[in-house]
Amino acid sequence: MDEVAERILTLGHKPVHAYSDYVTLSRIQEDKDVHDGTTCVKGVLKGYQTIIELQRELLALASDADDEGTAAQAGDYIREQEKRSGCLTPI
Repeated sequence: MDEVAERILTLGHKPVHAYSDYVTLSRIQEDKDVHDGTTCVKGVLKGYQTIIELQRELLALASDADDEGTAAQAGDYIREQEKRSGCLTPI
């Protein structure tokens, strides 16, 4: 998060910093009353899929704006999230 906040500041904007703001703005759905591992992993994978979709949108916007710094950062995050979600996906 620090890297994202630093990038937002570099671009002249104010990053969100309160946990309550993250909860309000999040597009990841919270799973409640999960009691088994399979359901838990499915929820985590769904969260990763949402994050990757949003990062791809960011990458496209940054590329269109010729913002190489943000595009590079988004690309790095996409690679990492895809790798992590791939470890949780059954073969």
